[in-house]
Amino acid sequence: MFGLFRGGKKSSAPALGPAPIGLGAENWKELMSGNVAYVNGKKHATVNENMPQHRKANSESQLPLAGIVACSDSRVVPELIFNQGLGRLFTCVTAGNVVDSLVVGSLEFAVTVLQVKLIVVMGHTRCGACVAAVGAAKDGKCRN
Repeated sequence: MFGLFRGGKKSSAPALGPAPIGLGAENWKELMSGNVAYVNGKKHATVNENMPQHRKANSESQLPLAGIVACSDSRVVPELIFNQGLGRLFTCVTAGNVVDSLVVGSLEFAVTVLQVKLIVVMGHTRCGACVAAVGAAKDGKCRN
């Protein structure tokens, strides 16, 4: 799973590439800080303490710090993995991280309307959708 293990040992540092340079760099740092807190079982400062007030504040508008493309697998929830609260991430989830025109359109909306400066594409191990797709291809059961 994302950021949980490196070389079979629990790690305080996510197993990710270098931080981006440019407009999304600060947002990336916040996500990584949240991921380190998540990996170490600590609650990050951005997680909502007062949910009813936070819901009300977010009901009029949203200003997410990142757009996320992730698998719909219930074990890899971006808001938990990055230790973020309501309204902090604009998340597009599909089985196997399939990016179709609907996901692209959603991300275009996030960038152009919501002014999202960072898009993160997540992956994870043992993805059931990918295993099923590969198995279907091997068995000749894929449609064109």
